[in-house]
Amino acid sequence: ELSLPVMKTSDINIQMIYDESNALSLGAIVNEEGVKSAEDGGSSLTSYEVDQDESLSPLGVSLKWNNVNMKTSIVRGMPYGTMRFGKDDHTQKSVLPTFASGNRPVTILLDSKETTFKTLKTGRKNALKTGDRKMMCGTINGKPTKHNPFGQMAPISADGKAHTYSVEKEMVFHMHQSDFTWVAFFSKPVKVQCFSDIMPLVSIPGYINKVQFRLNVVEVDDGKNPEEELVVRVALLDECTTGESQMHEHCDHLKTLGYETTSGEHKVKEYLKVLREGAMSYPKSPLVGTEFPKEDDETDE
Repeated sequence: ELSLPVMKTSDINIQMIYDESNALSLGAIVNEEGVKSAEDGGSSLTSYEVDQDESLSPLGVSLKWNNVNMKTSIVRGMPYGTMRFGKDDHTQKSVLPTFASGNRPVTILLDSKETTFKTLKTGRKNALKTGDRKMMCGTINGKPTKHNPFGQMAPISADGKAHTYSVEKEMVFHMHQSDFTWVAFFSKPVKVQCFSDIMPLVSIPGYINKVQFRLNVVEVDDGKNPEEELVVRVALLDECTTGESQMHEHCDHLKTLGYETTSGEHKVKEYLKVLREGAMSYPKSPLVGTEFPKEDDETDE
């Protein structure tokens, strides 16, 4: 699960507040048949352990899941979350990834060649605007829905069904409540479906569903290298995309810095380019060291 916490500070206290609804989860679709329960001597369906096949380092640790062929390498300072999906032991097909969030999407772009940004008339930050291919989701209950006359906040298909889309390399999706924009990279072509709830006509206080958006990979194109793992990487591209989030802490924090970050209007395209270039180059157990020059090394005067 990837999350950007809210920082609260005072003269005597610093807090990092985790907001689960604004996080993005990346996992796998698991077939529970044949998986032993903890009562029968098995392990929890979501249990994982340190991957003994990878080296530990002060900056990284690798984990593997017990009931699905899924691994990750967590590296300090890495802007990506990384998951590697192998073959299912029973079907010998690729394990299928899934994304989930407590936020509904506003826009989902597929294989954008050059995602562009524009300044809103209000002068606030960036809004995604592109002529590239967009993805529509089905409703979570699978039924068609009437369009919200005030502007439907989720990209829902006309019939409410989840249609299948092909993705060659990447997806960019902007979430509504958090105002976060995420980018996901795939090492192989995949086919995907998504499901979302919609913005209700009337805001009703009470319980909010934990999952308001889910995107499933339904097929992996193994091509000429069926033995290679499917690598999926996700990075937060912009934490203040439009400046109109339901929470303002992330945007307020950027205003206090006094300089433009990678989320800035003029740098976000450059940051996306850097993320694309490094998407399929990832460390597992990096080391940090110091090398001193030898006594007989020539030095410049």
